[in-house]
Amino acid sequence: MHYTFFISISLLTFPKIYVIMLHSALQPIAVSISMQRRSPVIKEKVTIYTIAKELSLSPSMVSRAFNPNANVAEEKRRLILETAQKRGFSPNKLASRLSMKTIRIGILVVYKAAHVRDGLLKGIELGFDRLKDYKIEYTVRTVNAKEKSAKDCREELFEFKDFDGVILSGFGSSSCRELINEFSAVNPNVVFMQNVCEDTEHLFSSKHDEALAGNLAAQLLYERLHYSKRKNVFVFTGDRTSSVHSRTLSAFCDCAKKLGLHIIGDLDMKDSDDILSSEIDDILEKYGKDTDGMYISSGNSSVLCEALERSGLDISLVCSDVNDSVSRYIEKGVVFATLCQSFENQSRLAFEELVMYLLGKSTPKKVIYTDVLPVFFANLSLYKNK
Repeated sequence: MHYTFFISISLLTFPKIYVIMLHSALQPIAVSISMQRRSPVIKEKVTIYTIAKELSLSPSMVSRAFNPNANVAEEKRRLILETAQKRGFSPNKLASRLSMKTIRIGILVVYKAAHVRDGLLKGIELGFDRLKDYKIEYTVRTVNAKEKSAKDCREELFEFKDFDGVILSGFGSSSCRELINEFSAVNPNVVFMQNVCEDTEHLFSSKHDEALAGNLAAQLLYERLHYSKRKNVFVFTGDRTSSVHSRTLSAFCDCAKKLGLHIIGDLDMKDSDDILSSEIDDILEKYGKDTDGMYISSGNSSVLCEALERSGLDISLVCSDVNDSVSRYIEKGVVFATLCQSFENQSRLAFEELVMYLLGKSTPKKVIYTDVLPVFFANLSLYKNK
């Protein structure tokens, strides 16, 4: 008690230098007391960064060593895994991966346009890369529809009958229904991307919203022709036996009617350049001078664009997809706008959602829709060569 009182007096009456000296003299007492306390033992948390520092490697190199599919020299992988085991480090993903069986995914793409095929395959690669912490193998088969139709691809499809899941594109026609149902009876884990065969047994589909595409096309033409006295429109569609094009056409016609657009003619060109080539000159001769706008729901529009450029007719054209041909004609002013659906996103989502379903981690929606976005000259650079 006397000691405390002495400190209080000293702070009030001693010069500043003596107070500092007194504080310094008391400091060892406080230190000696604190040193008598027993500090808890804290075990260092071992992380990828700990192992990387110990082995003088990058954290990314250490991380890749735990992925059996990653490109890492075997000697380095062995050293990293041994060090991790010695330090008691075992990532949760590693533990689950080592205990799980390999998931095998079969992918069959029947394509009519190379840009569609390329976009779908790029999305599969992205999906695989995002799920590289799991044991996944995938096999791709591509078939050019000009050489073999989807309904005749029974042999290619049944190569995947024993796979854990199968992703299909190009099987949207009703003519494929019997084949798909036959396969689904053997392997029910069927997923569609980009288009879907209606009335078939399948897990889910990943595609753009066809009704939205049709509505957007009608709205774009309406805005373009808003101040025109006439609003006459001609429509070209892809294969109408496919729900993609039949639904797009139906939505376009409904929206066009509400907006006051007058549809004066249409052609089902079945995604075929040959059919379009054989018909386009007669169509332009018969309807050209009376047509103010055109919409084509097929991604195969180069024949139409070339014919319009040759004709010199002042017709506002709305296309589908972004490819080299459409991009070139947008830059030339032949195409007013195009509707971009991301094939890359459609296939990536199909791949990721199927894997998660097979792992028992999620149940996907029956239909997964991706965005449909209008592309003009002003924003073409954001989508060109994607």
